[in-house]
Amino acid sequence: MLDTAQKSGASSKPPDRWPTEGRQHHLLCVDDEKTLVSLTATILAGQGYRVTALTNPFQAMEVFKREKIELVILDYQVPGMSGTSLAAQLKTTHSKVKVGLFTGTPDVPRCELSPVDAIVSKSDGVEVLIATVNRFLHAG
Repeated sequence: MLDTAQKSGASSKPPDRWPTEGRQHHLLCVDDEKTLVSLTATILAGQGYRVTALTNPFQAMEVFKREKIELVILDYQVPGMSGTSLAAQLKTTHSKVKVGLFTGTPDVPRCELSPVDAIVSKSDGVEVLIATVNRFLHAG
């Protein structure tokens, strides 16, 4: 598990004042490609988010149950289940959590998309992912 707050040597406790929002948002990223999930987490951490990055969806579910996660970013293809199946399980635990699918899979079956709040193609790049994350966490 890569937690950017722990990796950088910073305290795992969010700061009392985050520069723009007053607190640090906690995101969970799950992708079967270790290098990609690590890179995504590093990029999002650079945007001011605390990110826990995992390659195992079952471990992600356990972290989700323990931690206050505000947004989940999933790949469609993760070991042992689809990202949309994991999204459905996460929404059962906490129905208001936002779930984004960041995937290279071109044709995710429409019938599986109900627990997903947004889809970003990996071919669109991290700029679109960052914009989507910002929209979810800073709306309103």
